Amino acid sequence: MRKLTIIINIFLSLILQTNCNNPKDQNMEKNDVILYNSEEFKSFESNAKIKLEEAWKIQKKYSKDKNQNPKNWLFFVIDGNYAFTSIFEPKIPEASIGGIWVNSKTGKVTEVTSDESIRYEKAYNGDGKEFFF
Repeated sequence: MRKLTIIINIFLSLILQTNCNNPKDQNMEKNDVILYNSEEFKSFESNAKIKLEEAWKIQKKYSKDKNQNPKNWLFFVIDGNYAFTSIFEPKIPEASIGGIWVNSKTGKVTEVTSDESIRYEKAYNGDGKEFFF
């Protein structure tokens, strides 16, 4: 009986963990998440006042002015903000939503601290680095 309980607990844990990997799950379900290089992203950027390349330059300048390392990757846009981060787990694949966000309408920078991660498919690096995962 004890073995059965352990197996059921492990099975339920795996199911719950799998369900948490969806970009619109948990806390992020209230947010509009657009994955980089998707058709939705291309449409978003074409209508954005601040384009991706300009947002890349803004976050790099912001980091330099704060004596911080710039965030190396963009995996998604969240609520109209380009979300740049250097924290990701390629084996899952998930990336942190924490990092430097650049508003696509105003160019305003916000530093976001979060332990939350969401699934990604592709990544952007404005310095021309190829995403190796």
